[in-house]
Amino acid sequence: MAAAMGNAQSVRFWIACAVGLLGYVILAAWVPTLLPVDTSQPNAAARQGYHIGSLFPIIAGWSAVLAGAVFLASRSGLLALPGGQQPGRKAGAPPSLRGRLVEVAILVAAVFALYFPPIIVRNGPYTEDAYFLHTALRVLCGQDPYADFSFLYGPLMISLQSFWLELTGYTLENYYWLVAILNAAFFGGFLWWMQSAVPERRERIILFLLLLPALADLLMGLNYLPWRRMLPVIALLVICAGPFDWRRIAVTAGILAVSGALSYEFKAVGLISVGGVYAALLLSPAWRESLVKGPVLAAASLLGTTALVFILTNDNSLSYVNSVAHVSTRASELGLGAFRFYWTAHSLAVFALFALGLVVVGAGLGRLAKVEPTPRDLFLVGAVVFAVFSTRIAVQRADLWHMTFPAIALTLAVLLPGERRWFPIDRNIRRSAYGAVASASVFAAIGLFPTADRLVRAYADGARDVLGGEDRGVVNARLHTVLNEISDPDEAIAALAEFLAAPEYARREVYLYSSAWEAASALGACPAGYTFYDIPYSEGMRNARDDLEALSDPLVIMRARDFEALMTGEYPERRRRRWRKRDHLADRLSTVHLRQREIENQIEHEMWRDAVGQHIADSYQEVTRIGEFVILERRDRRGDAE
Repeated sequence: MAAAMGNAQSVRFWIACAVGLLGYVILAAWVPTLLPVDTSQPNAAARQGYHIGSLFPIIAGWSAVLAGAVFLASRSGLLALPGGQQPGRKAGAPPSLRGRLVEVAILVAAVFALYFPPIIVRNGPYTEDAYFLHTALRVLCGQDPYADFSFLYGPLMISLQSFWLELTGYTLENYYWLVAILNAAFFGGFLWWMQSAVPERRERIILFLLLLPALADLLMGLNYLPWRRMLPVIALLVICAGPFDWRRIAVTAGILAVSGALSYEFKAVGLISVGGVYAALLLSPAWRESLVKGPVLAAASLLGTTALVFILTNDNSLSYVNSVAHVSTRASELGLGAFRFYWTAHSLAVFALFALGLVVVGAGLGRLAKVEPTPRDLFLVGAVVFAVFSTRIAVQRADLWHMTFPAIALTLAVLLPGERRWFPIDRNIRRSAYGAVASASVFAAIGLFPTADRLVRAYADGARDVLGGEDRGVVNARLHTVLNEISDPDEAIAALAEFLAAPEYARREVYLYSSAWEAASALGACPAGYTFYDIPYSEGMRNARDDLEALSDPLVIMRARDFEALMTGEYPERRRRRWRKRDHLADRLSTVHLRQREIENQIEHEMWRDAVGQHIADSYQEVTRIGEFVILERRDRRGDAE
């Protein structure tokens, strides 16, 4: 009789998981299309009638309903964890010190080899590295982030870059050395920790490979370093091992403070997740300590971030605060950068893991007051909170790179070996979790393949150039140009760089319109104006037209397609790359952004046109054209009067 009841409870557990996933699928696909939305808003989701702002509340609301319903069902005896009272596997002894050092050394060497700057520099910049080279050039020119130009991330990110490039010199190769060192340091440290957390080598390698698509920096930007994603997870791991230990509280607060200086929204997720751990402990016999030490940790981390930001921004602290306030309010309200969410195989696998984790936690909540938790129990609570709240970041963009983030902590929480008393996880739960994580990892890898393939080809070409003694570019620019570091510099951009360095133009300010910002590090000229990037996130905080007119005698550089569009009033159709089979696979299995890029391109054109483009069309005249670029100046130049 008891066995039959246990089997029925176990079946209901899996039914609850299926219902949880089905709820996500239906609500996310259906509800945002029913809500009123301003289709003129500057985001791809709104243009397609999808209310992207409602998606996170829907996900969070359904998550709360699911966990609450499962808790009530478990209290009434209708549902139970399949693991019953099993405490779960204990982790074994880690490998020997020599074995650990050899493994870490091999991995660190492999990371350095894959990011080897003298090779990869020959075909750079690639993607996000162009953004950071642009900002580094502005700092080299004496401009301050947040005050003189828009910067979308925390001050520690650009301060670290600036310090390194000031120490080693502003070059693309030195930037890649920074990327290589930071990646090698992370993966070496991460493997060192995993050797203790997952002593069995085969299991450790599998888990490492499953997490790799979510951690690999294939876009070559400091914003996609694994440190940014993992610092909140590391903080969660540290505090769960001893939530009432003052030393761990101090370390956790410090980690979160650093995370906040890198990226405030990632720190917020980490802090909320740690808060979830202390909230769970309020239901345990240790509730008094939780009530005191939780708020102390939160206050210490907030003070730490404030101090770091103040130190790193110096006199520009207020500018940073205004920038954060603008991006988190107006830019968020407009849904800037948001794609319409639709279900892919990857996002289905991620939310299947969500549903499993929520049902496990909901079914085990009744034990909180009965047994003392283990670090793995606390980490699972924090990881579920982390998964839910990190979707606030993920769904705003909803592409592959953002949708991998919410599953990182939950993957570790469910798959790491260790004793569990609140939430025992049996073999079937682990197998299901492995299935969801493996599926998400494979589908993420499919989506990342075009980017990885491009890097591999560039690496092979770069290695051939280095070994063959291929000459680099020789371009005379105002300042250092990355064209002198690569094997095959674009002739038109080289000509434009030399044009700007010519004596008659060398003293004139350079204003890069719209996507022309990408060429800054190649042109070797200090960019002027506060706003830059494809999407002008800072517009509304600073007026781009006023910034342009404040310049004494600027040269405006824009792509010919943008110029023609401004003159004709028509949208500049970009040459569309023919989709390959892998693009169709990625679109269906991995990421939502591929089919929506053209919509976003049009939005970017409209925003730049309205901010400053139409003014340029009315008040500026063409000087010359070089390659795909048009150079313009004021029709009534102040320089002429002088």
